[in-house]
Amino acid sequence: MMKLKDLGITGKERNALLDVAAALDSGTLKHTTETNDGPAFNIDITADNNAYECGTVCCIGGWASILMQGGTIQKEQSGDLIDKADDYVRGKTGCPIEALYYPSDVDDWSDITPPVAVAAIHQFLATGKVDYNELIAEHGE
Repeated sequence: MMKLKDLGITGKERNALLDVAAALDSGTLKHTTETNDGPAFNIDITADNNAYECGTVCCIGGWASILMQGGTIQKEQSGDLIDKADDYVRGKTGCPIEALYYPSDVDDWSDITPPVAVAAIHQFLATGKVDYNELIAEHGE
């Protein structure tokens, strides 16, 4: 694993990312295309697109933010947690972690399934970079 300062993240962020990876790997966070089918994962659905009372679907950064705020992976999240998660992810543009949160080199973000996301988290923590197309080819369905 790279040093936190080289990744531009805190220990709290690293731990949250590892927790998100574990939740994706265990199936606690399943992949969905619906905005109210939570708790679930979709890298193409932003936290603020959710109807809070219907279930939370977030990307990697959204779930990491919720966990860093003391939230848990559950169906319903408070509007405040969701708003802060959205702000957190949007605030990471221009940072090294942007490569993990915004897969700009991928044409169809729905190809980023939980196995791909888990591999991306580990690749980012190990190298500071993410090659989503390589990971989709290796781990995609």
